[in-house]
Amino acid sequence: MAKWFVRTRGRIIGPFPESELKSMREARQLQAFDEVSRDQLAWEAIDLCPVFRQAVVVPPPPPIQPLANANPPSPEERVDRLRRRRVGMIYGGIVAVCLVLMTVSVLLIRSKGSKPDTAPISTSATDVAATIPHGVIKISSATSPTDRDKVLSSTVGLVVAGATYTRADGTQFDMPDSTGTGFVITADGNLITNMHVVDDVVKLRRSAERVEMELKYKVKIEPKLWVFFGHDEKFDAELIHRSENFDLAILKISRSCPWHFSLCDRAAKEIPTLDFVSSIGFPGIDRDVITEKEAAEKAIRDSSRGAIQSAFSEAAFEFSKRDGSLTKKAERKSFSSSQKDSFVLQHTAQIFGGNSGGPLITKTGLVIGINTWGRRNIVKDKTGKNSQDVGALNINFALTLPQLRSEIDKHAKGVSWQPLAE
Repeated sequence: MAKWFVRTRGRIIGPFPESELKSMREARQLQAFDEVSRDQLAWEAIDLCPVFRQAVVVPPPPPIQPLANANPPSPEERVDRLRRRRVGMIYGGIVAVCLVLMTVSVLLIRSKGSKPDTAPISTSATDVAATIPHGVIKISSATSPTDRDKVLSSTVGLVVAGATYTRADGTQFDMPDSTGTGFVITADGNLITNMHVVDDVVKLRRSAERVEMELKYKVKIEPKLWVFFGHDEKFDAELIHRSENFDLAILKISRSCPWHFSLCDRAAKEIPTLDFVSSIGFPGIDRDVITEKEAAEKAIRDSSRGAIQSAFSEAAFEFSKRDGSLTKKAERKSFSSSQKDSFVLQHTAQIFGGNSGGPLITKTGLVIGINTWGRRNIVKDKTGKNSQDVGALNINFALTLPQLRSEIDKHAKGVSWQPLAE
């Protein structure tokens, strides 16, 4: 029996027999965007796999009937037939129009004074999370996982720092320098992220090298920040605050946000250890090239400069949720000689490069910290170079929020601060 490999979110698992593949699809362990392959060389969408395609039965053509009358009709008979056919078509058209008008009238009469059995279906992704009302995010036991993920995808954004290059002929292309994560804290589009996520743009704006590059290559370089909620929802972001004391930055986008996070106002030292917390963000490790197809796609993206989203694969715009626990109470740590010592929470909800600036949330959706730094073992690879052994340690740190409150409230109006109720 044929066995199949499955590629899901950049990982390859298997092989599986056809029976198990069917069971996994029926249980929704496999999604429509997953791919399957017999040899790990040629991949196809899961629903195009022969295992799931239903055979199409083509009925045999009807037998050719012999002519009832082999003798050709006379000219008079042809004219008479055409006349009868035209009259029939006219009467048939009149009858069809009358039936349509009668049907419309009946439907209009029935619709008056009555309510539809179900609410109209909205095509907007922000209007379908029925178990989480608009406003401050509140996740409960009644929240469906689908609605939870839709709300998170609308409130946790991929932050891209880079620049737009304009050539002498007026053509443009975008180039990314770094990526991170940001999350919505007000209904009118304020977001929090780490300062080190946006530092490249700040430095480029002030850099003498940028002016030299513009003169040398005859291009105009405009440093930019973008925020993405999925691949198609892109916003230019304004940096409205960059902290001098902490690894904090506040962004503003022109967007009316249906949901936003509330921030924990409990004093850092009073936050207890918790059994369940989640890191939400866009870790770069999820975008690592694994297969030959992904390597080819990356090569094409690197050589085809265009709008900023063309520099990333589709998977880059899908947020990652990693669960863990809060293992230690808040303590002071120093991350940089240019910043104050900061109260941080230590947790096991794994973060990587690209998670910076993302929220650490409780099971109810309350933000208790900003993911900022993860500790990794530095090991030697085969060539003797230093590399990170990401699996050896799982120690992650998030900035607590009360120490940042004065800066946040000053630059972002309408932030919701709530106590930790668990």
